[in-house]
Amino acid sequence: ELLAVGVNGSEIRLELTREFTSGRAYLFTIQGGVISDKSVEGNMIKFDITLLQPGIYIVVLSKKGISKAFKIIKP
Repeated sequence: ELLAVGVNGSEIRLELTREFTSGRAYLFTIQGGVISDKSVEGNMIKFDITLLQPGIYIVVLSKKGISKAFKIIKP
């Protein structure tokens, strides 16, 4: 599960519970293109969004066949 989301003009910060530690996190455009993917190590994941245009993005957390998606709005 997701505990908290922080979004500002330069980064997305996700605080996670243990369910997704050692999993993967993906950042997608609203059209489905992959922008970034990272291994989740610990309970915090950050995506640098400095160069992205304001708009809607999707973060997907995945581990062992379980996935959760979250809509992110960059101001």
